[in-house]
Amino acid sequence: RNVRDRPVTLGATSNTKQIGIYADEARSTPATAVRLAAHAEGVLCVCLQPNLPPEAYAGRGAPRHFVGGVHVRVHATKEGTGAPVTSGAEAGAHVGAVVEEHVLRISATIGRALLRTPAR
Repeated sequence: RNVRDRPVTLGATSNTKQIGIYADEARSTPATAVRLAAHAEGVLCVCLQPNLPPEAYAGRGAPRHFVGGVHVRVHATKEGTGAPVTSGAEAGAHVGAVVEEHVLRISATIGRALLRTPAR
């Protein structure tokens, strides 16, 4: 949610190619420049695509533990180009300047799921 009185642009990147961040559920638009109007809400879709060999999913192999990160940056935005923002918490920040950053930790256990029930 954009709590500011002016629009902002969100940019999200990952520290691994196994995590994709998108601006839509169809995964057609990477979340590199998602514009949010003042006081608007937005959703970023984080997708995990593990890069494991096929044998990791076969048999009774041990599950793999995955840890990655998503870096979300909030950029100053103002109608027009190149002018500094003149009021608010971002005063003096040029359009495109990072005014806020967040790092999200993603962890998952990946492997073949086995369900066993006792014989009767």
